[in-house]
Amino acid sequence: MLICEATLLARKMKERVEFVTQDSSQFLLACKFIDWVSPEFYRDMAHKEGLWKGFKNIDFGSDEKALADYYEHPETNTLGLEINEYAALKLNNEIVDLVKWDGNKNEVIKYKNQNSDFFGQVKPLNDQQKMLFDLLQNRNIPVKIVRGQFGSGKTFLALVHAMNYVKWHTFDKIVYVRNNVEVAGSQKLGALPGEQNEKLMPWLMPLVDHLGDQEALIQAIDNGEIEPVHLGYLRGRNFQHSIIFVDEAENLTTDNVKLIIARAEKGSEVWFLGDES
Repeated sequence: MLICEATLLARKMKERVEFVTQDSSQFLLACKFIDWVSPEFYRDMAHKEGLWKGFKNIDFGSDEKALADYYEHPETNTLGLEINEYAALKLNNEIVDLVKWDGNKNEVIKYKNQNSDFFGQVKPLNDQQKMLFDLLQNRNIPVKIVRGQFGSGKTFLALVHAMNYVKWHTFDKIVYVRNNVEVAGSQKLGALPGEQNEKLMPWLMPLVDHLGDQEALIQAIDNGEIEPVHLGYLRGRNFQHSIIFVDEAENLTTDNVKLIIARAEKGSEVWFLGDES
């Protein structure tokens, strides 16, 4: 039973509902949905269970010397970051730098603004989007996970980067995978008319929104720049020099994730994009 459904059932029946899981992330989400759990408890448990966000805020207060010492020893992981983890450095409550630990040294993040055929120049609007630009442009990270609230620009920014990579021939194509969770009472995928791409079209509307119109999407599919693939048809497929672009990844199971990663062969990357609950 889904966490939110368990919570709604408990409220409706005014009875206790037990949610059993060995997954720490699911446990933390369950805590988040239970009314009596305080925000402080949730934050403490998130820290205890190691719920990794991919970045930290490091506050030096007003200690300019400590910040200067950090810059003098970039090869020392004085911030205690995990490999490929980002940090926003603060001094006097102001962000002074965005850095990351690559396993050998700390370095200030570097990224380039992007151009979209439909939207023009695209640049990050906040510090977390700057970190995202750096992540998407880092070819040393073959599996990228992008999490955030709905409407935060995840799919749009990732798709702009992915389309540019294909246009620059860095990758051959985008393999677009979306876990097609159908709305209750809607028509099943197999019952829809047409061939596979036509059946998948209702689930490709996010691409239409970001490419400008349906004609641009159809052209990209015809040109081989985008290959829509149903999650159920992935088994046995292998993709070289491709971006396996997985949207709505919050709906995936552990077996789904293993299956998708195993599809990536030479020169490919896997990008998982999902909403935070």
